[in-house]
Amino acid sequence: MTEGSEKTFKGRTSIVTIKGSYAIKAYREKTKRKNFEKEYLILKTIEKYRIAPKGLKLAKDHIVLEYIEGKPLKDFYDSRKFPKILMLLVIRAAILDLLRINHNQLAYGRNIIVDKNNVPWIIDFEKASVFSMTMGKNVCQVLGFYSKFLDKESRKKLINLSKEWKKLLKSLYK
Repeated sequence: MTEGSEKTFKGRTSIVTIKGSYAIKAYREKTKRKNFEKEYLILKTIEKYRIAPKGLKLAKDHIVLEYIEGKPLKDFYDSRKFPKILMLLVIRAAILDLLRINHNQLAYGRNIIVDKNNVPWIIDFEKASVFSMTMGKNVCQVLGFYSKFLDKESRKKLINLSKEWKKLLKSLYK
């Protein structure tokens, strides 16, 4: 994006305005959900792992985030780059699982941006839950949904991996 230009995206509960290297997320006028504080705290918790934009500032009615320029994951489904992107996304989802943060919206590719280096970034933690008792949800969501874009043999391996991941997490959090 060029310096000085602005872009706006509208979601169900918020409006995101891109200004240079910043994304400013503000509540929509009639929204009842007010989760920016939780989202900001989650972003600060995971900041050192560089799997999501940095939370830069929290205000009463908005949050300022680092802007990650890229394309939605769905633009890569038919790409030769997709398996590598998927592998990186699974690793990022595993980090969230180990931290017991469930994003809750990793399927469908809406909340995943792929940058110019083919690195996936997880965005929009507004509906995320922390210290969830549902273990391994992020990895399972990613593997379950995106495996359909792979061949049958790879899909079988991913289903088994998903099951083993859940077993491992259960043993870690007894």
